[in-house]
Amino acid sequence: HDLVNAAGGLRGILEVWPHLTAARAEEMRALAVDVADQLLGEIESQRDLWLADAALKTARLGSPAPLPAMRAAAAVLESGGGH
Repeated sequence: HDLVNAAGGLRGILEVWPHLTAARAEEMRALAVDVADQLLGEIESQRDLWLADAALKTARLGSPAPLPAMRAAAAVLESGGGH
């Protein structure tokens, strides 16, 4: 839910961007950066929850390593954002 709200807010900022004065564009730039940071934080939280859940499922299945798809998804999430 928070991801959808933040993404919608960022989209709204980008939609009006071409119509903004220079001063207002600078204000909106700062707001867009804040919203992007919120999105990254939410994505990182979701990734952590997903990885924890995957680890529990892996432990229950008795598999010694995460499934290849889980490793690939984790690698993609970790490579984005540089945080």
